[in-house]
Amino acid sequence: MRRALLSGAVGLLVLGGCAKKSDEIQAAYVSPLQYRSFSCDQLQMEMERVSAKVREIAQIQDKEHKKDVVATTVGLLVFCRLFFCWPAAIKRKSSVISKGSTKR
Repeated sequence: MRRALLSGAVGLLVLGGCAKKSDEIQAAYVSPLQYRSFSCDQLQMEMERVSAKVREIAQIQDKEHKKDVVATTVGLLVFCRLFFCWPAAIKRKSSVISKGSTKR
């Protein structure tokens, strides 16, 4: 029961706590009204500026996604190992201690 609950909690953390890849993020609506007074040249310059910024932010987002994937994988490997091995180690240690205390 405890393992099932913990597995569910870890699964939720893994799925909910990671940065998405940039291509998984939906674009936001921007009203065209703010550009109505722009000339064609100004629109072209603004499009280039925004496109460059999108590429820059996408690279940052993808790096964060990659770091999250690595951290989650390492965390799961370490955490699962501790979770599954630690109780057995505690039982062994407590049985050794209890055997030692009965010899007195």
